[in-house]
Amino acid sequence: MVDAMTTLDTNAPSSPWLHPVALMLFAAAGAALVMTGARGLRGAAGLPAGVPAAEKMPATAPLPDFGLVDSAERKFTRKDLAGKTWIFDFVFTHCSGPCPMMSSRMGELQKQFAANPAIRLATITVDPERDTPRHLAQYAKELGARPDRWIFLTGGKEEIFRLSKQGFRLSVEENKPEVNATATMPLLHSTRLILVDSQSRVRGYYDATDAEAVGRLMSDARSVGAEDTP
Repeated sequence: MVDAMTTLDTNAPSSPWLHPVALMLFAAAGAALVMTGARGLRGAAGLPAGVPAAEKMPATAPLPDFGLVDSAERKFTRKDLAGKTWIFDFVFTHCSGPCPMMSSRMGELQKQFAANPAIRLATITVDPERDTPRHLAQYAKELGARPDRWIFLTGGKEEIFRLSKQGFRLSVEENKPEVNATATMPLLHSTRLILVDSQSRVRGYYDATDAEAVGRLMSDARSVGAEDTP
């Protein structure tokens, strides 16, 4: 397993991404992870001892300007983040590794925040050549994503990679040709979920493979959202 964030942001938590061997283990254990993760989310009522409240978490500089499109082919930029709390992830729809589990986590978060329109979800594909808006629209439908709560974004590959690395400080790269799993796992990306506040600043990173971490994300998202409530 590679520490994807060490070379990008030493102040952020390490960002796991998966070696092809680890991907095989995820394929075998994916269903169990999702089930236990959902139970963990429902049981996570607050922050464990020693975890700082969201308002005490350091905030990065605002994300850089970007231009993507959603599954309805509408332009989406940094300005569209204003006034809402956002939870992001990076996946691709043909992924045979952690992406289905990550999308399941996002689906659970959508349910948890169903009554809170100030918290939104956004999934960005790292494989825009195959994940067209039309393809993402079908993927969103299969996941039961609500268009007003959970959006799916694509765009130019250079733009997406730049946003991941320079904006979110999460590594992403194409897999090496000599790796046997390249055909089924052509891209390597972080398994972090990212909390972004209404000022487009990253406020936290959470390992999607860890139910306890996702539970903390739920609490932190509510706290960050409350900062902007009059």
